Amino acid sequence: MKKKEEIIKETKDIYSLIDKEYFTSPTKCSDCNLCCTNKVKLVVSPLEIEIITEQIKDPSLLYNFKRFLNQEIPLCPFYNADLNGRCLIYSARPFICRIIRVFNFDSMSLKQCPRKDELIQISKLEAYSRLPFLAKFLLLKWEHLLATAKTPYQKLRALIGLGEEYLRLEQIEKASELFKQAQSIYPTHPAPAYFLGIVAQWQENWQEAVKWLKECIETGGESFYPEIHKHLGFAYLNLCDYELALSHFRKRVSIANDDPSAHLGLTIVYWMKAIEHCEKVLEIEPNNETANYLKGILC
Repeated sequence: MKKKEEIIKETKDIYSLIDKEYFTSPTKCSDCNLCCTNKVKLVVSPLEIEIITEQIKDPSLLYNFKRFLNQEIPLCPFYNADLNGRCLIYSARPFICRIIRVFNFDSMSLKQCPRKDELIQISKLEAYSRLPFLAKFLLLKWEHLLATAKTPYQKLRALIGLGEEYLRLEQIEKASELFKQAQSIYPTHPAPAYFLGIVAQWQENWQEAVKWLKECIETGGESFYPEIHKHLGFAYLNLCDYELALSHFRKRVSIANDDPSAHLGLTIVYWMKAIEHCEKVLEIEPNNETANYLKGILC
């Protein structure tokens, strides 16, 4: 596990890299102050707060910054209108304040931004491949939470978050190791079992997937992860247990009727069962024209 000091240094290196690549002013982003107002909801991690705290010692400014993040006050306390919009924490400003000025992710809504047409458009699917520093920062954010965790639940949350990031990076073995650590720390929590089930699916270990996903449900995970029935449906489908697959796909559709993959799962199950029934007809009556015709279509 990385030490907190190492994590902070690596985060500052990412900050410097972004500023060198995309910014010219040492004190302000541009003439637009939209991101310094509560018109944009900023999410800032404890890692970023700690870096800001190194620079700002005034507790009232830090308190008002947290109020600003909760959208309780209209303007960031570090925005200085008297100094032509200068940011008082420019070198330590949060990660979001750096990328929102340059990129427009499809998950963001920046319709009010006067620079919106100049922003680099980034879809959620391509974000990691096009912006390697984004993945690095998100890993550091969770590593910081792990390094500063005081309770088993805080460690669990950090390990699960870090594991999820490695899943997104398709580093399955690292993700699995973290989820196993989480499971050993907090075996009664459903999250480790759920994600170990997802890892098993990635590895096409369907029996293992069923084992962990069922354990997740047994520890109360269905309310946290209602999509679990879809995953169980596909696991049973790959094990050729069509009745259990059908049961779980139906359960998922009853919870979320707009889940396309659950409907796709139902389609595949009904398709496979239709083939089975056609074959049964032909076993009883080999020359049945309709069954032969339908089997030809289905197969």
